Amino acid sequence: LKILGANGNRAANWRAEEIVEQVRLTRASLASAPNGGATGNVFFSMKGLMQNVDSIDDKLMPLYTDQALVPASRWLDRTPPPRPTIVVRPDRATGELVVVITPGEAERSWLWVVQIRHGDTWTTDIIPGTTRTHRLTVPEGSPPPDIVRVSAVDRVGNQGAAASARVPAGAGLRAARSAP
Repeated sequence: LKILGANGNRAANWRAEEIVEQVRLTRASLASAPNGGATGNVFFSMKGLMQNVDSIDDKLMPLYTDQALVPASRWLDRTPPPRPTIVVRPDRATGELVVVITPGEAERSWLWVVQIRHGDTWTTDIIPGTTRTHRLTVPEGSPPPDIVRVSAVDRVGNQGAAASARVPAGAGLRAARSAP
């Protein structure tokens, strides 16, 4: 991969393994640094990723298996979106468990963060803010869901307070199963 040098005018060739190791080290620094460490990585240019130079995509893929939000740009807007209202119920057509989302009154949501607890594990789905009904999935081998939380995210990444709802007793048995 061609990386801009430290002085801004020369390029260095870095092997994909070096980039992968930098991501791992950044993640490890989160817990060990006095100020909390770095919270992510920024790839300045997509060119090497798009061309899959030195199989970089294949080597990074195992490190990026979960969805994530882009950090908020609070210098543009500091006001988080309002808390939505949610209802968890079986879908009338399929019987599968869904969460029905009603946005708060002010700002429109860009994204919804849907968190589902099943046993001691939480899973997260990040879905478009235009979505009003979302099918809840349960990882294969997990117990039925018992709590659902939904928060709104605005265009600059501010995440609002989450609404929380308990899953109706017995309804979690009809939740869609997802492959591991």
